[in-house]
Amino acid sequence: MKEQQTISSRQMAILLFAFMTGSSIINVPAPLIGIAQNGSWISLLISMVFGMLILTCVLYLYRKHPNMTFVDYSRKTVGNTLTVLLAIPFIITLFLIISYIVLDVGGFMVSTMMRETPLYMFHSLIILTSAMTIRAGLEVMTRIFVIFICFLLGFVGIILLLSIPNYHPEFVLPILPDGIMPVIHGGYFTFGFPYSEIIIFTMVFPFMKEEKKTKMARYMYTAIILNVIVLIIATICTIMAFGPIAGEMKYSLYSLSRLINIGEFLTRIESVIGISLIAGSYMKATIALFVLNLMITKLFKLKDNKILIFPISIICFLLTLVMFDNESELVEKVLVVLPLTHLTYTVTPVLLVTIATMFKRK
Repeated sequence: MKEQQTISSRQMAILLFAFMTGSSIINVPAPLIGIAQNGSWISLLISMVFGMLILTCVLYLYRKHPNMTFVDYSRKTVGNTLTVLLAIPFIITLFLIISYIVLDVGGFMVSTMMRETPLYMFHSLIILTSAMTIRAGLEVMTRIFVIFICFLLGFVGIILLLSIPNYHPEFVLPILPDGIMPVIHGGYFTFGFPYSEIIIFTMVFPFMKEEKKTKMARYMYTAIILNVIVLIIATICTIMAFGPIAGEMKYSLYSLSRLINIGEFLTRIESVIGISLIAGSYMKATIALFVLNLMITKLFKLKDNKILIFPISIICFLLTLVMFDNESELVEKVLVVLPLTHLTYTVTPVLLVTIATMFKRK
């Protein structure tokens, strides 16, 4: 990996936080509340534990194979043939992730703000911007994301604070109205989105500068903890604002922002949530596209790691046009199929390589 751009462990933690928080802070609360009800915050804690276990595997592989991506150390550990078999479902999942993210942005804009605009306009702009950002390089991408994540958290924080008059703390109880099973189901959902997606950083960690292992690990675990804190706060605030109907409010923070009316001069500020969703989804789509391009490049041993960026982007754009006939199909895939897809297609290959690495070292 000669002449590659590198970033610090702190910047890598920001990338990890941006990837997990980007679109999840807007999209997770409502469906999670619909599944787990008032126990949603417990579901987030359960899935966070599994996310930390996945991160532990990723960090272990990075320490054992420094400066090598998943494709590189998979070849070294289990051979080229098995690496190809493990990488193909990984690549398919990345195509799906990018398509889901872009479809979500288009669906949000068409259903809330710009109803007469064709979906493909939003899809093409997001994918094109992501592709151009990747061509600018990882260092540029990281600097941009630092600014975007500050704006995203700032906008969300303002919305949650201004909504305090609309909160009803009594809606938080009872915590487990239907027992523990809905909470476990909610943990399954949030494991698939966003915590199992940490696995794609097996392709990104080699771009991190050499630093103390304890310092690097501390930053990564802190990113996950901050992510779960932000999601828990957003989820509880949604429950306190909408009560029994919180699970039915699609884009819950957007709906929450529409309730804000202070002195008849601070109203209709839901556009800032629209900006937050676009910025968050753009960051997540860009990181996923970066990993997808890098994985295909490594798999086929191409010398130019930028030659496939636009062809891959075009394929992702075409997938957004033909994958689903209606929005309900997308919701079903994200809620039910995506967690199982991640477990089978991305987590399992990395676990196999981790086990093979442990035995080979011995």
